[in-house]
Amino acid sequence: MYLPVQNIPNVVREFVLTHIVPNAPNGKVKFGLAFLSTYLQDAVNRQIEALLPTAKAWGIIDESSRFDLDKGKKAATDALNATGGRVPLIEGLYDIDLQDLNKVFEIAQRHAIGG
Repeated sequence: MYLPVQNIPNVVREFVLTHIVPNAPNGKVKFGLAFLSTYLQDAVNRQIEALLPTAKAWGIIDESSRFDLDKGKKAATDALNATGGRVPLIEGLYDIDLQDLNKVFEIAQRHAIGG
């Protein structure tokens, strides 16, 4: 299954709004995260642009700008496991773990296309 690269910001925004915001510690943090999520698309697009050559070299993104979900999930899981299974997403507020990673890829599958 493949995710068009242009759909990645939508996946990230949906994850933030449906998984991180509801788990924020208080209303102020929830509001702030929801507000900032409107700017997330630009930030994610900049990150994709910066990482595109590396992702293509690793075979995670093909020449048609499609993100291979199977290869991407394996690479992300391996990287997460190499850090001990948790990575700070929002320092002091939220760490990404395997459950989060699985949720991101579940959302990605809904935005994906076939092979």
